[in-house]
Amino acid sequence: MKKHILLGIALASLFTLGACDYNEDNFPGFDEKETITEVRTDTLLLADGHYGKIASMSTNQGLALSKDPENQTYLTALNQLGKTKMFTDMVAPEDYLPAFVDSLYAYLSDGSKVLVQYNVGKEQPEYLSKINEAENFDLTSDNYATVWGESMVVKYLTPSTLKKIPALLKEGVKSPKEGDVRQVNYAWSETEPSTGGGELPETIDKISDALAEAGDYKVQGSVIATYTRGFLLSDDSGQILVYLNVKPNYTVGDIVTVEGTTSKYANVMQFGNTSVVTRLGRADSFSYPEPKEYTGAQLDAYVGNVDGFHYAKIVGELVIDGSYINLNVAGATKQGSISYPFDGVVDKSLNGKQVEVIGYLIGATSRYNVMATSIEPVGATNTFSSIGEVALAKPGEYAVKGQVIAKYQRGFLLSDGSGTILVFDKNGFDFVPGDIVKVSGQVTNYAGFNQFGTTPVCEKLSDGSAKAPTALNLDVTAMEEYLTAPYIAYVEYTGKLTVSGTYYNVIISGTDKCQGSIQYPIDGVVDESLNGKQVTVEGYTLGVSGGKYINTMAVKVTEATVTKAISRVVTRASDVKPNAAALYRYDGSAWTAYEESASIGISVMQPSDYVATGSDYLSNADAVLPIYLKNAFPYAQNGDTKAVVYFGNKDYDVMADEYGFDGTAWVKKNTETKIAEMAFLKTSGSWAEAKEYYSNDFAGVVHNGAHKVNVKLDGMDYVWSDGAGYTRIKASGYFQRNRDTEAWLVTGEIDLTEAIAPQVVFMASADYLYGGKIENAVSVHVSENYIPADSEKMDEIVAALQAATWSEPLSFEWPTSSKEIEMHSSMADYVGKKVYVAFRYVSTNEPGFAPTFYMSNFVVKE
Repeated sequence: MKKHILLGIALASLFTLGACDYNEDNFPGFDEKETITEVRTDTLLLADGHYGKIASMSTNQGLALSKDPENQTYLTALNQLGKTKMFTDMVAPEDYLPAFVDSLYAYLSDGSKVLVQYNVGKEQPEYLSKINEAENFDLTSDNYATVWGESMVVKYLTPSTLKKIPALLKEGVKSPKEGDVRQVNYAWSETEPSTGGGELPETIDKISDALAEAGDYKVQGSVIATYTRGFLLSDDSGQILVYLNVKPNYTVGDIVTVEGTTSKYANVMQFGNTSVVTRLGRADSFSYPEPKEYTGAQLDAYVGNVDGFHYAKIVGELVIDGSYINLNVAGATKQGSISYPFDGVVDKSLNGKQVEVIGYLIGATSRYNVMATSIEPVGATNTFSSIGEVALAKPGEYAVKGQVIAKYQRGFLLSDGSGTILVFDKNGFDFVPGDIVKVSGQVTNYAGFNQFGTTPVCEKLSDGSAKAPTALNLDVTAMEEYLTAPYIAYVEYTGKLTVSGTYYNVIISGTDKCQGSIQYPIDGVVDESLNGKQVTVEGYTLGVSGGKYINTMAVKVTEATVTKAISRVVTRASDVKPNAAALYRYDGSAWTAYEESASIGISVMQPSDYVATGSDYLSNADAVLPIYLKNAFPYAQNGDTKAVVYFGNKDYDVMADEYGFDGTAWVKKNTETKIAEMAFLKTSGSWAEAKEYYSNDFAGVVHNGAHKVNVKLDGMDYVWSDGAGYTRIKASGYFQRNRDTEAWLVTGEIDLTEAIAPQVVFMASADYLYGGKIENAVSVHVSENYIPADSEKMDEIVAALQAATWSEPLSFEWPTSSKEIEMHSSMADYVGKKVYVAFRYVSTNEPGFAPTFYMSNFVVKE
């Protein structure tokens, strides 16, 4: 590359000298006949550093801004290029590479070609792109003074003041645009400060007030139903949904306060996932109300006019499609959705069968949502009680079913979401966490909690994978309070491990009133080399023994990490060291805690998370984040998705990557890239994407040499549909029923004799897949020896097609829905040749697959 640059300098010097009349005076005709030119074909592989340079070029910045000057969406996407190091549909290489190629190859003459090899990837989800553009908002002393007032010098936030963040953002961020995101970094304490010897005044609102108008509220009530994203809370005035976006650490009968901001979703009011939930105690008993049976017409009416939460009985067909669990009810035009049920609530074998669903109607948009408490086959006698009811019931004979969520040597904990109960036997059980199990037998009370403990009858129903809720951190105060108000919950606490024979106790610093007691741990949970060391215990509390020992069914015991101070460079705005971080998003009128969707959890790395890395930012995120996710979510289930937000460099730029759990490990999703190629040609002194070799929009009647070849129609008149007014062409093997068809769509001749790196590109979508894949019906082939029939007789046209040799199918990423996507595949194997490209469509009537395929804007180009 260096000699190219030097040659360019030498030529520039020569042309400068030639600017006077000397050549014309002494060497007539020299300028016209002897001008030095260099026509070359070169290849450029983009290095990581090139992407940032491409994004920062003023020509490219202006081009991106011109595409959407008001919202600047293209400029935002271009600015991401230096981070993502990949081109996408929005950051198109043909738009932004010409200026970069010109900056490197300005000395080359017209007719020169440069083949650029670069990374191309899927477009980032919009929410991820917005997070990657987020700026830091570090709370300062002035911010804390605004929160607490001049009379108190407090430089941190607490549960009562967390709701002040939106107001601070409103004051501190000037002219925000809808969708803007900020990472708020702040100091945090669970403990409220003293106000001259007294506590801060506390006001408890009625749930009916929180339902009436969106705003900031603190309510108190009882948990009356749960699902894997939160719970339904009730007081004497009404019910409200508490959407935590994580598995709740609460069960029916728990008495809690909830403090946060309410908003409307699915036409019902709810608390969002930044709400603060505080457990106050638990009820002495619990039972679900008598459900009201809903007809199809009544369900339609509920969708049209959502009037709160109702405990309902619904009979209909259960339809399971991947993670979606729906309900079709006779007489209803609207479909129901079973919202985020716990494992064990839905028996997958009931798919397609009539069932009786009991649960709460919790809102509706185009369909109604159900927080189900039971799903049983129609006509079946339900002999099972909910675990939540049994856990608070009088001793007696009961039968329950649920998921094993943890175990020790002498039993396991069983949960159906409504509650948790210990199943005890001194000989233990063979079940493992995740198993769906039914249990029947005598329930007795021990250590303040009901348990199955007299030779219970247990039967495994199916496999599963257990996922724990976010651990409740128990400090000294919380540990001491537990002695008088015990509960079963997933917790973590830290102390000194002492091992004595079969006793595993944890001494809590700062108190002699209580200790942790790890009960009957299974092999591998406690490493005895940790004896005498500070450890962090994660697991489920099981009550109190001996008046001071907090019994724990441990899931994980690890050596406690020493918290180190995290230094921040002087460019950070805050004068108060943060120990917490959260995302907030501007919705066009206000700042709210950011939650993208129920299916994607957003995990913001906290300052303490960076300690183990030895730095307060991630320079090697790809290596660190899978480990971070493994430790943060030990009970992840196959298919779970998390967006991790972190500081990606020494400038503390906010970055985000999307990861999915494949059942074994966390795998990065949003930066799947592959190498692509594009050729640029210099013409009239400018670089542009090289010429197209064939194009066909496939709108209207088939044209530009393309033609249809019907091999088999099975009673249909056609498979490929074209005609006046069509904007694209489509293929379908369905007419009144699925048909057994084969039909081809062949392009005109494509001349690649002077091509460098051609590729085929077109737009496509699919419909009526019903779980199948469009590539099982459609394939794309190339022929070097096809000679179209000079005839209008279909049998002769078919014979010509079948006489040719057609390649194996070209490789594509195929559409999976009616959403149109751009498809592309290399044609490098056919450089120097003349070819035809053909789309082959095949449908079947047995077992029956006849999807619809749409295609347009077909082009073969560099």
